[in-house]
Amino acid sequence: MNFDLPDDVQRLVAVAREFREERLAPLEPEFLLNGNVPWPLRPQLQQEARDRGLWAIDVPEEHGGLGQGQLAVCAVHEELNKHPMMFEVGGAPEPVLYHCAPHQWDRYFAAVVRGERRSAYAFTEPGAGSDLGAITTTAVRDGDEWVISGEKWFSSHASFSSFLIVMAITDPDNPPYQQMSMFIVPTDSPGVEIIRDVGLGYEQAGHGTHAYMRYNDVRVPAENMLGPRGGAFVVAQTRLGGGRVHHAMRTLGSAQRALDIAIDL
Repeated sequence: MNFDLPDDVQRLVAVAREFREERLAPLEPEFLLNGNVPWPLRPQLQQEARDRGLWAIDVPEEHGGLGQGQLAVCAVHEELNKHPMMFEVGGAPEPVLYHCAPHQWDRYFAAVVRGERRSAYAFTEPGAGSDLGAITTTAVRDGDEWVISGEKWFSSHASFSSFLIVMAITDPDNPPYQQMSMFIVPTDSPGVEIIRDVGLGYEQAGHGTHAYMRYNDVRVPAENMLGPRGGAFVVAQTRLGGGRVHHAMRTLGSAQRALDIAIDL
């Protein structure tokens, strides 16, 4: 399919191309050694992306973003990832925009959109894989709190995050996809245990950023439920839907780079 990008999106892509060539390309040798952008460098790169107007592209303007939508963020992700840096320019705001309460926005998510904090998603479990209907982590109501118990696997970037978004079973008697609720859990909460970080296939041993986690009777206020009770599956899908598109565009960028290298050879 051939189509022309709108002028404002073309301008963003041009800025992204300049940023990639000036800042990301020189880092590629270190990336190939370590399998990722060095974490201490990420805040600096993210600030530079903000300074160039590349941050939170698909977040509405009233929430501090550019309000450009999915087309722009996809085009920018494709351009940036022609160097395989897995570099993020702010995004995946769907759970925030559709499901968070005003007090949750003020306390947690506004800082994420500004790039001042990170969050991590805790869905996948060792015994369930990616089948969200097979999770076993539970959250039990105790007065004004929920008590979360269970294990999570591949909680990406949890070690660097201020808070976690955790899926747990709250209503086991409901239909399968209405049994779970989502919770905001500060990473420093008593009982949150990061057992170890693991890597993906392209990451060397010791450089993984995907946490194996245990929740040992972790208590969170009832107001930390994200979205409606029993609505975690819907919250998860609004998050994962956008994320799948973004990852696909990053892969397209990497594939285009490989093609360009092959042609040059």
